[in-house]
Amino acid sequence: MSRIRVAIAAVFLLGAVSAHAQDIGTPPVAGTIRPERPFRGLFGEPDDRVGRRDRFDVNFSLAASHDDNVLGDQGLQIPDPRVNTDGFYSVASVDGTYQHTGHRVTMGVGGGSSMRYYADLKDLSAAEHHADVHVDAALGATHLTFAQAAQDTPFFGFHFFPETGSATGGGVATSPQPVRSEPAFLFNTTAGVTQKLSARQELYGGYELHYTDFTTRGSTDLTAHSIRGGYRYQLSSYAGLRAGYGVEQGTYGSNAETGRARLDTIDVGIDYRRPLSFSRRTRVDFSAGTTSASTPLDGRVYRLVGDAGLTHEIGRTWNLRAAVRRTSALVDGFRAPVFSNGATVSFGGFINRRLELSTDGAYSSGDIGMTGERNPFDSRTAHARLQFGLNREFALFGEYAYYQYHFSNTDALPLGLSPNLRRSSVRVGLSLFLPVVD
Repeated sequence: MSRIRVAIAAVFLLGAVSAHAQDIGTPPVAGTIRPERPFRGLFGEPDDRVGRRDRFDVNFSLAASHDDNVLGDQGLQIPDPRVNTDGFYSVASVDGTYQHTGHRVTMGVGGGSSMRYYADLKDLSAAEHHADVHVDAALGATHLTFAQAAQDTPFFGFHFFPETGSATGGGVATSPQPVRSEPAFLFNTTAGVTQKLSARQELYGGYELHYTDFTTRGSTDLTAHSIRGGYRYQLSSYAGLRAGYGVEQGTYGSNAETGRARLDTIDVGIDYRRPLSFSRRTRVDFSAGTTSASTPLDGRVYRLVGDAGLTHEIGRTWNLRAAVRRTSALVDGFRAPVFSNGATVSFGGFINRRLELSTDGAYSSGDIGMTGERNPFDSRTAHARLQFGLNREFALFGEYAYYQYHFSNTDALPLGLSPNLRRSSVRVGLSLFLPVVD
């Protein structure tokens, strides 16, 4: 914990005051150091499909999994063998994605379903469905983005891990582990605009709507709106100045008075991302800022936020990524703002064209609530996956995952959620990649 605080303090000494780059509509920091390295695995999209205007792919997977799940005996845990399982179950999933890449407009549509079969229950009752659409348009000096996503899930899940990017290109721990039987519908809309004023100057803005509807009576729904905007000046290929402001307004449950929460972000400072002088394969990035949170019962509190990361390329395909982050957020199901410090590390690459390894881990600690009856927590996760490509269409995979969390008490927790959980799982399966439009 002390090492995380020291790393975060270094961020603020280097970066003055700046908001985290996740703000809606914030343009990315310039400074791509090297082009993508020319190496692809055997399984998946072939080399000759890169750059195609229209692509439609379907992915299937079938796996057998074993979970070792240990729950704490505190709180009002609602038994559900699909969540509290300690044994075998099967998982099947199918996903389809279509993407059109035009001269000015890029758009994509995707969707899919996953199902779990529990042999002991003899009931195919755990099905999840999702769909999304996104549009990216470059109209002269104006850049517009829009995304819409929806999900119908039988499980409630959460994570407090910083999504600061992984060694293999994606975010770390982006899929919350199911921790309780809680059917829910999730709806998310984002829109952003960037207006170039000159080669170095631009304005940015954005809006986001997030809505979570839990179907169980007594659960705490969440409706959150956020809007952000500001001005950016590019000092160099690696650094830029930014000045702006953002506000997020959320309502927990149906009481618009006592269930309100607000996060204000001051977006003024420096974004920095560049290679280290002794190694063109190593890049550092950081930003820092401040946010204030307020509720009708607790008043207003202020928090420093920010992140720092290091990415190192190893050979032609391997990457190592480490990052720390301090943040505040409104999280589904919880009845108060969440403040957390987190660290992530990921490592992955191709052993050869057929064999790919990816690993990642994360740790987070913080508080739910602002003053008075705060609920401290800590959480950690680890994941490793080894995939063997039989050919471009078929691959075998095996993976291991570990997930654990602990809350000091039940204050502000979702109804029926145990304050302790520890789960480890092993999964082996087969993946099928089918390029419908090639």
